[in-house]
Amino acid sequence: MQSHKLASDATRPVIVMSSSEDVKVQEMLGKKFDIVYASGAGYKLLVVALGQVVAYVCSKGSTFRWDTAAPHGLLQALGGGVVVYRQLLSSAEDNHISEDMLKSIQIKYHKPNVDSPKASLQWSNAGGIVAYRETEVLPTILECLRNS
Repeated sequence: MQSHKLASDATRPVIVMSSSEDVKVQEMLGKKFDIVYASGAGYKLLVVALGQVVAYVCSKGSTFRWDTAAPHGLLQALGGGVVVYRQLLSSAEDNHISEDMLKSIQIKYHKPNVDSPKASLQWSNAGGIVAYRETEVLPTILECLRNS
């Protein structure tokens, strides 16, 4: 990570993102989170699993399912997960997140994206991703992204 600030060192929760993330998304999340930047989806998912940051947010379809599959399993074993960014934003009412909703918006690995314009994007995480270790961080993420 470009910054050596870890969740345990921060006064606010820390999120990891790509430096190429949409500036507006960075600004919205920056209201309640400290943001660190790193390269590599697998690495960003790993620092979430290790508890070094509270979440990884990627609003774009720039990762692929082979990037998220193994870390997703680790996060689920720890009580977390990897959900589709767009589905999280559209599914949670009043920033309330039910267990059933969380199950329904986890990334699925068994079917390609049927509406992908290119064959190379059939296995992308087209709706973006939010990786988390503890579900308690998700309402705050939603609050930031919705109250812009």
